[in-house]
Amino acid sequence: MIPLFRIDLPDNAAAFFGFLFPIAAFDIIDTGDFWDDTLSVSSPDALSENFDSVGFGTTYFLQNLGSMFFIMLYFPIMMIVGFIAGFFHKY
Repeated sequence: MIPLFRIDLPDNAAAFFGFLFPIAAFDIIDTGDFWDDTLSVSSPDALSENFDSVGFGTTYFLQNLGSMFFIMLYFPIMMIVGFIAGFFHKY
């Protein structure tokens, strides 16, 4: 998030942070094409060049979440499956 604050970084530090941001955001799966196909709308550009350099290439929330959307969706689904399995386990 450092580039959002208009701090001039050396190129090697910018390259390091560019590598580090997807790891810190748990963005392990590239979901850009998936959301483009699923939403079937054109993606608006980033708010500024600083946002684009950090990884927020659009203003759509789901596209900016990346693979975190699927991780957050996994837990409620597993809770529902667990409740259903627990209900049938009693009988």
